[in-house]
Amino acid sequence: MMGTGVKIRLGLYANVPLCVLTVALAFCPAGLAQAGAGNSTGRAGAENTSQAHLGAGYENLKNSRYDAAAKEFRAALDLDPNLVLQARFPLAVALFELHRNDEARREFDAVRQKVGNHPNVEYYLGRLDLTEGHYDAAILELGRAAAKPPFPDTAYFLGSAYLKRHELASAEKWLLRAAELSPNDAEVQYRLGTLYREEGRTGEAHKAFDLSEQIRRRDAETDKVRLECNQKLDQGALEDARPVCEQLYDPGDAVKLTMLGTIYGNHGAFEDALKPLQRAAE
Repeated sequence: MMGTGVKIRLGLYANVPLCVLTVALAFCPAGLAQAGAGNSTGRAGAENTSQAHLGAGYENLKNSRYDAAAKEFRAALDLDPNLVLQARFPLAVALFELHRNDEARREFDAVRQKVGNHPNVEYYLGRLDLTEGHYDAAILELGRAAAKPPFPDTAYFLGSAYLKRHELASAEKWLLRAAELSPNDAEVQYRLGTLYREEGRTGEAHKAFDLSEQIRRRDAETDKVRLECNQKLDQGALEDARPVCEQLYDPGDAVKLTMLGTIYGNHGAFEDALKPLQRAAE
């Protein structure tokens, strides 16, 4: 988890690129999301306007095409440097996902100058500090973000930063909070196992490591079904795909429900997407 950015990871949330887009749009004025959704990747090439580049950037970001997204957001900023919130923040996110940390930090710092200590900015700056080994700074940034966490894994990264500093009581507090928020996250359980082992709590460590491995095996099976579902839908055979895809329908698991609804929606099966997404919202 430490080096994965916020890409797809079954144990936490299955449609993270969409979550990233949601956070990016949280900075934007009402109606801009609609403008972004209405633009295709190719439109910016035919229409050299900031709105066209924004729309293409959001579409690329949603589909994890981070390099293309960064180019579109830079193009939007070239045309209108005042698009700090609409373009600069998602640009920073794209650069973060590309592991271009120095560039990402510059863009996040520029956004902070505009919006102040917003949890979204604090989260990413904390992640950068943690990756670069600046644990005190990471604890400061992620601690601020945790007051109103923009992502469910904020507690995990804050706990991880405390663990790196060997502040075990604080690490346990936040990792247990992360386990409450994401009980099916293998990495959270693995970090708890590491903490318990460091404290000499051998029995609890073994239990956490075993649970982590169980979750990993279950996630691997879910990922297999997800890929097969996508493949069958790519072939255009919705009726053939349903028996496979519906294996992802678990009325008690919002992650898998969102995954299933998103897959159906991406393939134009909107009626099929409605049921799992409604249940996930519940």
